[in-house]
Amino acid sequence: MISRKWLGCICIILLVAGSLAGCPKSQQDEIDAQIEKLDSSSRDVREAAIDALIKIGKPAVTSLISSLNTTNKNVQASAARALGKIGDTRAIQPLIKLLTESFDIDLMFETVVALSALDEEEACKELKRLKNESNPIIAKLAKKMMKDSGRCK
Repeated sequence: MISRKWLGCICIILLVAGSLAGCPKSQQDEIDAQIEKLDSSSRDVREAAIDALIKIGKPAVTSLISSLNTTNKNVQASAARALGKIGDTRAIQPLIKLLTESFDIDLMFETVVALSALDEEEACKELKRLKNESNPIIAKLAKKMMKDSGRCK
């Protein structure tokens, strides 16, 4: 038979274990889980992940920038979109790098839109360069984004 003392200890251990099991994920775990969803074949799942990452905001920026280095275009485009919406200037150089290395029109589109949302001098310089892009869709988009921008003139 178990003594009261041991029974009390067991109850405390079970309570602690139960409360730990119910703990919410750490913020980085949540960021990682949402980044994984950017690889989904479902556009709805990707959009929900983007929205979740935007809500997390600046703490997600480093992981999103890392996601730009994958070869998966869905992940790259989704990460670019989230970075533009979050608006952290740390994303400017990685977005410019992605834009200069990509020939995928959808990815370029998302990257141009993201850069225009950042509305910083460095991003504006890249948009000005893109006005002369050989791809007429990207050139037209860059012109429109500059026109719509508050600072890019």
